[in-house]
Amino acid sequence: MAEKRKNTYKDYWFKSFKWTFLNAAFGLFPLLLVGTVSWLTHGKEGNHQMDHLIYEGGIVLFVAIAIMGAIVVDYLLSGHKTSGVGVFAIYIFPALVAGFIALEFLLVCLQKLNKHALSLGGKKTIILLLISFLYCTFTKSSLYIKEDSEK
Repeated sequence: MAEKRKNTYKDYWFKSFKWTFLNAAFGLFPLLLVGTVSWLTHGKEGNHQMDHLIYEGGIVLFVAIAIMGAIVVDYLLSGHKTSGVGVFAIYIFPALVAGFIALEFLLVCLQKLNKHALSLGGKKTIILLLISFLYCTFTKSSLYIKEDSEK
């Protein structure tokens, strides 16, 4: 019988990429559904809801927060102990990102910021999504590595 190949860092990262992508797809399902309605009706229905979800609701950013939160919970439940920089990277950093997004959303709701501040094309949104993606893939990879090292 062939011996099982040891996972590489690339394998762990790709596994965490798939985990992040599939969670995002499920989290963004309402947006995909509204987009499908808009497409099927040739824009007669769904456009207003789409604008609301993307521009005013910031759905993509809130899904990013939820996925980051899922990783925090995974770490908490895993029993792995972290200290120093690890505590910041795993627990405090996503809370800071969530706080920044919540502040932006609050300012939009209070009409202190333009409702398009949370739009997908905004620089802050793109940066926050990139940061969230990097956090999710690398932190989840780290958890997979720790879990496999215990086997």
